[in-house]
Amino acid sequence: MIVAGLDVGAFTVLVGQDDAALKRVSWQAPGNVWKVAHGIPPETLADIKRNTGGVILTDLCDSVHPTRIPALMASLRAAGVPIVAATHNPYVLDCCDPSEVIVLHDGHAARLSEHPIARMGALSAGQLWTLDDEATWVPAAARKRTEGAGR
Repeated sequence: MIVAGLDVGAFTVLVGQDDAALKRVSWQAPGNVWKVAHGIPPETLADIKRNTGGVILTDLCDSVHPTRIPALMASLRAAGVPIVAATHNPYVLDCCDPSEVIVLHDGHAARLSEHPIARMGALSAGQLWTLDDEATWVPAAARKRTEGAGR
């Protein structure tokens, strides 16, 4: 699956202020769509593992206690199926590598690893995402990537 021109990996988290883009992604889902704001019950995790085509998870961990998020994220990774998750929770992002996070803003998309400060490696993905507004860097990163591909 491709989100705003970016290939989605085996585990991808979407964040940002572009609700329309997030809704479009849910319609392109390779499998079922689950809303998991309050965590994932064991029976739902079993369903996710059986859905080999992949899943979209919306509102990932928005109401889960921060101390439980790392274990939940580990169980999702262990599911062994392609997962695309949408969240606005920086604790979820802290369980991710910046290259696994796609930031959507006003019709543009960039991997969090394209953030100008990401190269320094001093911040977690959650810290990096909350550092500044997406409008300050996502459109520029998307243009730079597009221009680089055209060469």
